[in-house]
Amino acid sequence: MGGPFLRERVFQRGAPVSGLLPRTVLDDNTQWSGNDDSGVPPPGAQCFYGFAAKYGKLAVERTIDGQTGGVFTATLLDALKGGAAEEDGRITGETLKAYLYENMKEFLSPADLADKDIAKEPDLYCEPPEDQFVIANVETNQIRCNHPASRRF
Repeated sequence: MGGPFLRERVFQRGAPVSGLLPRTVLDDNTQWSGNDDSGVPPPGAQCFYGFAAKYGKLAVERTIDGQTGGVFTATLLDALKGGAAEEDGRITGETLKAYLYENMKEFLSPADLADKDIAKEPDLYCEPPEDQFVIANVETNQIRCNHPASRRF
C-alpha cells in the first residue's frame, strides 16, 4: 500500500521473530538494515516499545497452535497478521496497543488468570500521535479475525 514513509522499526527482545518487519524504511525511502545490534533506532525514528509484563510481574509461555512460545509474542504476531488492523488495513500504534491490551489474557489459562504474579496485560509505550504512527499495512482482503480464545492451548 502507498502512503508516506515513516521512520519506523519494531524491536522485540527475548524471542526471535522472523519475517515481521525485517528492515526500516527511512523518510527518504532509503533502508537501514539495523545490523549493528545496538538496539538503538536511527535518528528521528518513531518508537513503539512492548514488554510482555510490567515490572514485578511474570511473563508466561504456553503451547499455542502446537508451538511453545510467549503469550505476548503470540498475541503480537496475531495482531501484526491483521488482528489489530483498521478497516483500511493500517495497524497503528493505537490499534496495536488496544489489541495487545484486550487480547493477551485470552491466551492465558484459568490458573494463570487467577495468579496475581502473572501479567494479564503487557507494558506498552508508543510515541504520540499513536493513531498516526503506522506500524504495518495488511491487505484488507487478508485481515484476520481470529480471536485468540478460539485457539487456546
